[in-house]
Amino acid sequence: MVVSVAWGVTFAAVLPRRRTVRAGAVAGLTVAAADLGLVGRHLDRIAALPLLPQLFDHVVFGTTVGAALRVQRRSGAGAEDATRQ
Repeated sequence: MVVSVAWGVTFAAVLPRRRTVRAGAVAGLTVAAADLGLVGRHLDRIAALPLLPQLFDHVVFGTTVGAALRVQRRSGAGAEDATRQ
């Protein structure tokens, strides 16, 4: 869960304000390349899993974070907190 929160915070900082959902999906695929291609291949338990469901999971995560960010940004949620800093 900590890793997911860290990626969510990172996505919130780097995803563009336009086409956020699409950018989130691409970001999820990018994370999949790092997770599965660089890290996962060295961990037997991850390497043993089928690749397509893992890719799909990463893309869905990125898409979901992108959609949540789009809703948050459109509603102005958090804008009040940002002006206080």
